[in-house]
Amino acid sequence: MSSSELETIFDNAAGTIALRLKDVSGVRTVLNAVRERFLSENHDPLENRKLIIEPPMLSQQLRVSRGAVEAVVEELHRFNLVHVWARAICPLVESDDDNVIVETDDSKAFKEAMREVCPHCGQNHSEMDWSAIETFYAVHVNDVIICGHTRFKAAQKLGLEKVPVRRHRPIRQTDCPSPGRDRIP
Repeated sequence: MSSSELETIFDNAAGTIALRLKDVSGVRTVLNAVRERFLSENHDPLENRKLIIEPPMLSQQLRVSRGAVEAVVEELHRFNLVHVWARAICPLVESDDDNVIVETDDSKAFKEAMREVCPHCGQNHSEMDWSAIETFYAVHVNDVIICGHTRFKAAQKLGLEKVPVRRHRPIRQTDCPSPGRDRIP
């Protein structure tokens, strides 16, 4: 997807979110900060750590309430523009440098990695307490589902590896019929 298409998708979602959260102070500030991250060149949160959104940290950086950040992120999650990620860190390794067992937005991959032997200590952490698992949001750019979330989830439950989709370019204002014009077929 081109950057102009991504920009249009984000801006349309941001406009709707701003209207929904019009009574929450700081929403525009948060949306602008996330927009910068969304339009970055590298869209892999494992490589581009700027894509990670941790509400407590972002609220301090922007000097807005944590509630404003969380409200915006929840709305962006509804639009499928951010995903919830989980990170499990080996509790038996002292070093903070490289003790991550798994970091992903794929719940199946997370569960599988937690069932395997830890590469850092050789132990099995499948019974790790959930309070030791960090969760955060990350900007999600590729393959955004605009319509069909229920069909997609049903296909996943059925175990389908591929789901038929239609890819569309973003809708521009010029594509919409104005009063007195015919509808686009």
